[in-house]
Amino acid sequence: MDDVTALAESQGGYVTRGQLRSLGSSDFGIAKAVRAGLLRKVRHGTYAPAATYDRLEGDDRYRVNVRAVLDKLGPEYVASHRSSCAVHRFGTFRVTNDEVDVTRRGGTRGRIEAGVRFHHGTVRDEDVIVVDGLPVTEPLRASIETTTLPTLRRDVEAGVVLLSEGMRLSGTTREQVVTLLDDRFGSWPSTSLARIAVTIADGRCETVGESRSLYLFARHKLPVPELQVWVRLPDGTLARVDFLWLQHRTFGEFDGAVKYALGDAAEPRRALYDEKLREDALRSYAMGAARWGWVDLDGSRSASTARRIAATLEQSVRLYGKSRIEIPVVDPAALDQSVVSAEVLAATRRLESLTAG
Repeated sequence: MDDVTALAESQGGYVTRGQLRSLGSSDFGIAKAVRAGLLRKVRHGTYAPAATYDRLEGDDRYRVNVRAVLDKLGPEYVASHRSSCAVHRFGTFRVTNDEVDVTRRGGTRGRIEAGVRFHHGTVRDEDVIVVDGLPVTEPLRASIETTTLPTLRRDVEAGVVLLSEGMRLSGTTREQVVTLLDDRFGSWPSTSLARIAVTIADGRCETVGESRSLYLFARHKLPVPELQVWVRLPDGTLARVDFLWLQHRTFGEFDGAVKYALGDAAEPRRALYDEKLREDALRSYAMGAARWGWVDLDGSRSASTARRIAATLEQSVRLYGKSRIEIPVVDPAALDQSVVSAEVLAATRRLESLTAG
């Protein structure tokens, strides 16, 4: 299997039936290797060595499938829709990778064949970039076109996540996306979801949880906060909060997968202690704090989460609304980027320590 593994690694993780036969395997031998657990079937006529394929996460396995399809179809086709999002490594929500999406540069009729969805329409040269050696639609187009998939056309929350990711990776603003929807994609069917989602989405979101939080705020009519706000702490260091309701003197943090059951791990204890000191320093500016996590965003709990955040905003106004203590918000453009990078790295390490184990 060494030669099979080497070949698979040289072309992105897969081998074809024809390649296996050229290496001396028969169809019976291929089937036997699959039954023995030496090969995994990626798709029809495409396989991967189990030793490497089994170590891949679901999204990485899907990317192997996308690569195999594009290699077979040739340069006239590009990965689009959810397949482009996967290659760009979008964070997504409720997007299933059960098909590979492709669009032909010169256009083709829409159809589904052998797990590949061929999309109707054309792709301009300026819409295509190369990522990891694969031709894919650029991030913003990928996010917009994915919202038109039949399984997502009514899912505003999924659309907010997609548009936020597309805006973040392409560096576009909400106003630019609206213009693009009118000028470039105005004739596309099923863009109503994108038009709704873009009114909520924000390219400053850095995680799926932050994007879903924006959807929660909009759905439950909470005030819209500022995102990724830098505050200078009393000791002169910088802290960045996920959300800031300045008029309500409240900051919000989406905690993601932070674990508080730390056991005997010394490093997570230290990281949690440092995070507590950071929060205390922020609170010293007469501010309230709201925290929530993944489970709090779920449909069955989102309403109670929104009520809890709203109550925190109201309480902060009641307690601190007349405070004369200035909250020293710092314009990121005025910061030394090396300092910003160091602070972001330190925050990342704290999170990694908290989520380790």
